[in-house]
Amino acid sequence: MITLRGGPGADGSLPPLKLPSRPPYNEVSRDLRPRLTCMVCLVAQASRLCKMQAAHCQIRNASRRREKEKMIISVGTKTPYATIFSDGKREATCDTSLEKGGSGSGFSPVDLLEAAFACCLNITLRRYADQHQIPLSEAKVSVSLNRDNPEQTVFEYGVELQGDLTAAQRQKLMEQAASCTVRKTLSKQIAFRSSP
Repeated sequence: MITLRGGPGADGSLPPLKLPSRPPYNEVSRDLRPRLTCMVCLVAQASRLCKMQAAHCQIRNASRRREKEKMIISVGTKTPYATIFSDGKREATCDTSLEKGGSGSGFSPVDLLEAAFACCLNITLRRYADQHQIPLSEAKVSVSLNRDNPEQTVFEYGVELQGDLTAAQRQKLMEQAASCTVRKTLSKQIAFRSSP
């Protein structure tokens, strides 16, 4: 069971999330055809940079085979436990902490889950403000995943609104939290199904 809680009185903010557009791949081979890029990887496979490039090649080729399907593809690298994920157009790196044996080179999977809700809520608030000419100068959203109860997952969040806003405008903005796409998705019954 998943619960989201938070509201107008919550305090807290997150620093700007800046996911890298791509890991530090070889700039020379980046624009080559997939086959040539993979040959470069094979020739210099002892290089850590090339290992990351090899993972990039796997993701790009898999993405092209499934370009008509909307999905995220992840491929592990030789660096424990750095993982490259992509939607076929953009790429970023995920990892686990040093304490868990990772290299700490990217956001953890739980970080990304929290970020999905935080970013979706932030975008929802700003879009609503733009559409209704509300003078919202900045919106900060903080999200923390509370898993203390093994039977319940709680997304605790806080929202900070800045700008010359009236009480009514603030209330309207906070009401939009319920219309956030990620929140609505997580609030439904969730199932997992593997594909062949």
